Amino acid sequence: EILKISKEKSDSEQMISALNNVGYDYKYLKNYSEAIKYFNEAFALQQKSDNKNVASQISMLSNLAVVYQNKGDYPEAIKNMNEAKTLIEKRGNQAEMAKINDLLAVIYYNNKDYYNASLFNEKSIELAKTVADKSILQTSYKTSAQIYQALDDFQQALEYYKLHLALKDSLSLEHRLRQQELLQQQFLVERTEKELNSKIAEEEVKDLEAKRMILEREKQAQEFALLKKQQELTGAKLAQEELERQRIEQALLIAETQLETDKKGKEIIELQRLQAVKNLELKKQELADQQQKQQIEKLEQSEKLQGLQIKEQEATRNFLYGMLGLGSLIIFLIILGLLYNRRKNQLLEAKNSEIQKQKDDIERKSFELEQQTAEIEAQRDALSGTNYKLNKAYEDIKSSIHYAQRIQKAMLPQDSQIKKVLPESFLLFKPRDVVSGDFYWLGEIQEKVVIVAADCTGHGVPGAFMSLIGNDLLNEIVLAREIIEADQILNELHKGVRRALKQNETSNKDGMDLALCVINKKENEVVYAGAKNPMIFIQNNELDTIKADKMPIGGSSQEHQIGFSKKHIPLKEENTFYIFSDGYQDQFGVKNL
Repeated sequence: EILKISKEKSDSEQMISALNNVGYDYKYLKNYSEAIKYFNEAFALQQKSDNKNVASQISMLSNLAVVYQNKGDYPEAIKNMNEAKTLIEKRGNQAEMAKINDLLAVIYYNNKDYYNASLFNEKSIELAKTVADKSILQTSYKTSAQIYQALDDFQQALEYYKLHLALKDSLSLEHRLRQQELLQQQFLVERTEKELNSKIAEEEVKDLEAKRMILEREKQAQEFALLKKQQELTGAKLAQEELERQRIEQALLIAETQLETDKKGKEIIELQRLQAVKNLELKKQELADQQQKQQIEKLEQSEKLQGLQIKEQEATRNFLYGMLGLGSLIIFLIILGLLYNRRKNQLLEAKNSEIQKQKDDIERKSFELEQQTAEIEAQRDALSGTNYKLNKAYEDIKSSIHYAQRIQKAMLPQDSQIKKVLPESFLLFKPRDVVSGDFYWLGEIQEKVVIVAADCTGHGVPGAFMSLIGNDLLNEIVLAREIIEADQILNELHKGVRRALKQNETSNKDGMDLALCVINKKENEVVYAGAKNPMIFIQNNELDTIKADKMPIGGSSQEHQIGFSKKHIPLKEENTFYIFSDGYQDQFGVKNL
């Protein structure tokens, strides 16, 4: 109303003041876009005014910086604060410089740029000490404590917080003393009017009590702010631990893959070794059979030779007894017999020599076979030790993966939480592997319920990594940034996956398909958005499929190529909705949906 009147009167100074006050109202209502609009309009009008009120310009630039900080746009906050700083430097007001440096330190601190936060904080403390401004100094000490706490230097944080409390108590005491001095002066001036003084004293006591209560509330608010900062620090540490856990799980995945490859290689080597042992045993058996056969042949030949010798001796005796008179014939026959025996012996010796040679070859091959057998046994013992180590490593990795399963279960919403928000709901979740690439998510904000059923690229450990990324991004988009429009959630999730996997710089094309529903209980409707995964909708015993956009979350599609759509479905008591991954319909015997 004031702004309207000042515009009708063309009172630029009053318009600037009204615009600035409206901007303040929107800031406290957390409508930062409207606040920025009015502050900018006030600043532009101030620039055109003949009265170049530098103090007013500094105030509006500081207001803009604070609003941009609350909005999370730290570059714009720093830009406006630096413009205000330039104007203050021209004025040469060191107290204002100390205050603006402290505000810059706070902005850099909220942006987690602790290096620049420390630099501006030190300048603020130095200037506040120079002008002996205890109020700015105690605020700067508090900022120092927050910065050192963020840097995990708790000793320094405690020291600066003590300095902040000491100055705060000192300022409070000075304020009370000034109030008492004013009361004393008023009492001396108006002591002749006792009745009036009594009433004024009572009012002053009430006012002091009210101020005391205000100070007490401010103290409680500051303590609550400190506790909130500590909780944020704890959350940051948990996030860092989560990143470290993800790095360990990735290393475990690599080790598991290498172990599986090594295990298959060892199994092939073991099969080859067993086949070699079997072949050697068969060869050894063949050699033994051959050696036994040769020994039998040698014995048979020896027996034949002995029989021949006996027959020859009998023939010789017969010739001697029967044909003594035939000397020449007998001698001739004896010579023939001797020649025949000599030939037989030579043949027998040659045969024996060949048999001996074969025996030596068999013994040499038997010795070589024994050596090979010893080497194979040594290799078998070595493989046995290696298999033990591999089995132990496998058990360790298996234990780690089961631990990862417990972590993934803890990440997923609890059944009791789902039943509390959606009493007439059910959940079917049966991972194929120990950990799963499918996951589900639930969040409740601004009287709306957001539910997600997602199917990530890959199975087992790789899929589980993707599910962790999807869960964290949904927490950030819906719960932290309070984005509750179904299509916008998918657009932001797509951008987040591409950033997390650096898909603009690498060839990575992983992503996820999902179905998302926003249940608006107040408006009695369900808003659906899907990335390749549809939603089944049943009404009046008739089944209808609400198709999804044919685009995945993440992958090769650029951010400017993606724009998901949404569908509004009235929520009635007889309606039934199903969202799911492809795990159910891909089972044998289940008809594709």
